Amino acid sequence: MINKIRARIAAMSRRQLWALSALILALALFAGVLVVQPMTDYGAVGATAITTPAAVPPMSTDNTKDPFYFWATSVITQSGASSNAWRLQDYEVLDLHCVLDATLANTTTIKLQYSNDNVNWADGHSVIQNTGSDQNDMVQRYNFGAYTRLYATVTNSNPLTVTVVGIAR
Repeated sequence: MINKIRARIAAMSRRQLWALSALILALALFAGVLVVQPMTDYGAVGATAITTPAAVPPMSTDNTKDPFYFWATSVITQSGASSNAWRLQDYEVLDLHCVLDATLANTTTIKLQYSNDNVNWADGHSVIQNTGSDQNDMVQRYNFGAYTRLYATVTNSNPLTVTVVGIAR
């Protein structure tokens, strides 16, 4: 068998020998790529090569093992009422269950506010928005900053009871 291969190679022209050599070299390089490619660590190329978000919403850390439960119940008769501030800087997501009990019509908006110093507050998303009647709703919102609180605005002085039960994850 080997003698037949040697005889064929001896009978080849110089051009055919070059073509055979190029084919063998190409196959060797292709086999080398197949062996080396699975061993390459593409995760070690550095932070500048990140092609996906560094934090994937809604949760990139595992706070589900130690969630923080909080609640607030208030009777509101004027705009500007706010809850106590909760220190939630280690949590990314808030699951809020809001119950609004209005005995008389009063258009109400409850929104989240965020702060890093517990003094200056920035408005966040609304939890309950422009409702004039009873409401029972559950929403999920992102959490920002070190402190979080609820802030209410109302259109008149008719009393209403707001209860918010939350889980920070």
